[in-house]
Amino acid sequence: MTKLAAAYRALGLMSGTSRDGIDAAIIETDGQDWVRTGPSCFLPYEPEMRHDLAQAVARARQGGFEVKTEMASIEARITMAHQDAVDKLLQKSCLAPDEIDLIGFHGHTLFHDPKTG
Repeated sequence: MTKLAAAYRALGLMSGTSRDGIDAAIIETDGQDWVRTGPSCFLPYEPEMRHDLAQAVARARQGGFEVKTEMASIEARITMAHQDAVDKLLQKSCLAPDEIDLIGFHGHTLFHDPKTG
């Protein structure tokens, strides 16, 4: 493999099953041989958001999740919370959006059941 000549600045976002909030971090890497860690931050979910996420998970497990209405509302709120985390991290790091080369965001799984596809 050839070594990449450029360094890339990546911003990563993570929210998980703990439903405590969003972790965000910036790294610089050549994509292969080296990584330099940068600033990070944590944006806690508000208590209402934590409650609503827990309710959504419970409803999804019971098969009673109304995708078109409830899912759209939770999705929009999760997306906006992640945008807030990006804004907070960019402000903390004194970086402009165009100084980030890529963003890694896996979303937030409400319910995972690989047996049913």
